[in-house]
Amino acid sequence: MTDFWPSFVLASLSVWRISHLLALEDGPFDLIVRLRVRLGDAGRVLDCFHCVSLWVAAPMALFVGPTAQNWWCVWLALSGAAGLLHRIGERAPDEQAKGMCCRLPLRHRRRRPAA
Repeated sequence: MTDFWPSFVLASLSVWRISHLLALEDGPFDLIVRLRVRLGDAGRVLDCFHCVSLWVAAPMALFVGPTAQNWWCVWLALSGAAGLLHRIGERAPDEQAKGMCCRLPLRHRRRRPAA
């Protein structure tokens, strides 16, 4: 059990990096863009960081927790850790409003009309 935490941290960083590459970057020599084009409508699956991190974390969980009893828990924890890293790395909302964010979508809250 002494190898769990170093393995978990390494796998979390790996899940974040691969998920970020697939969901938010064009890739080296535009390989990810080409993959999305080839996949057609199915390529939109790669647009959501959190969705991609779930699928990338699944095989990484075998690296961290090789037993079937805790695999699913480690799987979700790795995806959650990648999500936290993603949130930490996002730019501030005021920078997004100025259009300084790379490709992350702007989030707008709908205001309820005054009654």
